[in-house]
Amino acid sequence: MTDNLLAHIAAHARRQPSKDAVIFVRGPRDERTEQRLSYGELDRTARRLGRWLAQRSEPGDRILLLLPTGLEFVTALIGCHHAGLVAAPAPPPGMGDPKGARAAGIAVDSAARLVLTDAHHLADVQTMLGEAGVDTLPCYNVEAIGASSDGNEAAVADWAPPRLSDDTLAVLQYTSGSTSEPKGVMLTQGALMHNLRSIEGWLGVDDRTRVCSWLPLYHDMGLIGMLLAVLYLGCEVVLFAPTDFVRRPHTWFDLIQQHRSTFITAPNFAYDLLVRQLSDEQVAALDLSSVRWALNGAEPLDATTLTRFQERFSPAGFRAEALMPCYGLAEATLFVAGTPTGRGPLVSSV
Repeated sequence: MTDNLLAHIAAHARRQPSKDAVIFVRGPRDERTEQRLSYGELDRTARRLGRWLAQRSEPGDRILLLLPTGLEFVTALIGCHHAGLVAAPAPPPGMGDPKGARAAGIAVDSAARLVLTDAHHLADVQTMLGEAGVDTLPCYNVEAIGASSDGNEAAVADWAPPRLSDDTLAVLQYTSGSTSEPKGVMLTQGALMHNLRSIEGWLGVDDRTRVCSWLPLYHDMGLIGMLLAVLYLGCEVVLFAPTDFVRRPHTWFDLIQQHRSTFITAPNFAYDLLVRQLSDEQVAALDLSSVRWALNGAEPLDATTLTRFQERFSPAGFRAEALMPCYGLAEATLFVAGTPTGRGPLVSSV
């Protein structure tokens, strides 16, 4: 299988090594910091991690990713691909999963070989695993792996992942658990690439697209729609934490304006929240004219929300045809159906 995500990332790294793949932003406007990961850096770091993982696992092993939104999540996920491993993303304890019950259940259900987390969550993750009865599961701080590697850059550059096929498992994408216990959907390399090509064809996006997202990366909409589609296309995504959006919804529009983002996605509640939360003064200072695609999905849509959003933000340059209701689910990888680009939402009374 030559048309896979790793091949696309490697091609982007050769053609545009210094181009930003991911920009991670944290903090309020007056204290804001940015971390940047170029395509060249992503390719090198993921190869290094893949080589490290391959020395501690076998192709097809499940790797539990308990990482918050950030550059470490991105390199860990692609590093798993480089070792032929199956990534199982889940929220670390405290992120919408205060006691780690979801993560513990996924650790057991997936039969994970090891866990990758960060320094901030390491102790809590180890405690959570102990309480779940899987305290023998190796747990590593992904931030320290690069520093502890053997430094053989030639071996890293020459690293070749195991042969991938359409049937090779790439990700265990767990469902939201809103109606029952979360279930692991087995996403193959072939299913992943098919869905990414479907998104590309439906939207007409390319490497000039600029994405801005706060969606959780352990959820299919955030993981595939906002991250993997970016890495497949070779464009750029600005990420910030879901908790930062909930605390300061205006941050999303602020970053869209700053980075001239063209592609955004959120559930219906987020569009409703922005209509209710932003003041007239904040709206007057906005410029949303760069937005070409504003997808609304992941939960039931309210037609009045679409109308209210357009009316509220049209003075800031937001165009009605940018609103795009869509539908997807983890069992279908992600995308199933959506409004055609440039048409705008169609509302019918039945």
